[in-house]
Formats: sequence, structure tokens, C-alpha cells
Amino acid sequence: MPLNRWGFIPPWAPLLVAVAVAFTGVVLGEVSTVYLVLFFLSSIVCTALVELRGLFLTVVTVPFAWFGGITVIGYFADRASFSDGNRKTALLTAVFPAVENYLWLLVSFVVSLLIALVRQRLDAAARERALRLARQRRRRSATADEDNRRVTSRVRDLERTADRDRDRDREREDTAERAPSAQRARTVTRPPRHTRTGDSPATASSTSTSSPEQPEIRTRTAEELRAASERRRAREESSHAARHRGDDAPLDI
Repeated sequence: MPLNRWGFIPPWAPLLVAVAVAFTGVVLGEVSTVYLVLFFLSSIVCTALVELRGLFLTVVTVPFAWFGGITVIGYFADRASFSDGNRKTALLTAVFPAVENYLWLLVSFVVSLLIALVRQRLDAAARERALRLARQRRRRSATADEDNRRVTSRVRDLERTADRDRDRDREREDTAERAPSAQRARTVTRPPRHTRTGDSPATASSTSTSSPEQPEIRTRTAEELRAASERRRAREESSHAARHRGDDAPLDI
């Protein structure tokens, strides 16, 4: 509670009120009922209205204001007694009304103390309430931040998923576009290749027609191998003989 903590009067105001009450008693000339009631009310009002930081000082100064004010009133009421030689008797006579009316002091002090305790409790409760509200606000703020982060993370995940889906669809479209061209390229016929140099085109064409995917492998017989070897030997002999004939030919002069 701000009013409870800050109050309506500063901490030094109760001291001025006590001085004003003592001056009122001096004007009255005696410790009368008016002074006692005025002291009681001033103590209660100052304790209830002073700032919280001056509460202890206000309650502690109640007994000092009581004895000091009554002594000052007694001094001014019977100044001639203090001017004589017996000053101790005059001082005791001045202080005697404070002891005689001690119940007023006791009631004023107890009531002021209770008011101070109540104000302290109220201030403690107000601070606890403020701390609780601050914790609740921080908790709500933390919860809101966590929710915002969760929503942001969810939105980012959805965006990433949507991007991956778009990329996958684009790849599928590109694959679907490339598939017909690749199929057409595979269906183009390639020219037949001859497996052997000595094979005739008719044999190659028949071989490629009979097996377009894998050429047929034919094994030569022993007679074919023998005939091929004789033909190779005959060619070598004929070439060797022609070379010798060229060396022995007569020179034209």
C-alpha cells in the first residue's frame, strides 16, 4: 500500500508536534486534562500518519516527549522554586505529574505500538502481494514467450516441409519430362557391327537379324582351320618367291 509506506507526514514531523504540545501545556500553565488528551491524540495521529521509515522513531520518542514536556511545563509553572537553592525538590515537583498520570503515557505508548505493528504487517503483506504479482507476471511472460517460440518453430517446420514437397514435385516433373526423350533415344536402331573381318554383310545381317541383342558366336571346324593355314602358307611362299625373283632379275644396260 503506497499510502501506508509513504504516509502523510515526514519522519521529523512528530518531533515538531511534541514540541507544539509541550508549548500548549506551558501556555495552559499546568498539566491539565486538556494537555493529557492532546498528548494522547497527537501520539496516535503521528504514529498513524508518519512515513514508514519514521515509524520506529515516532513510537520511541513518546515516553521522552511525555517526561520532557511535563518537566518543561512544571519549570515554567513554578519558576521561582528553581531560582531558590533547593532545585532538586523543584525538579521532583515538576516531574511528579508525569508519574502521577503514567496511565496516560502507558495507554498512548501501547496504542502507538499496536498501530506501528499493524502498519508493519500491512506493509509486509503489500510487499508479499507485489512480489507475488511480479512472479505471476514473469511467469505469464515466460509462458507467452515459450508459446511464441513454439508457434514460430512450428511455422518454420511447416515451411521447410512445404519447400521439400515443392522440390520433390519439381523433381518428379523433371523426371517425367526426361523419361519420354530417354525412351525415344533407347528405341533408335543402331547399325549392325561385324564381329569378324571376313564375314560377309549377308552373314552379319543374318546374324544381327537372328540375334539383335547378342551376336551369334560360330566355332570353326578343323578342316576350315587347315584350309586357312594352307592358304596363309601359300601366300607367304608366293610373296617370298616374288621377292627372290626381284633380286635375281637382270639389269637393263
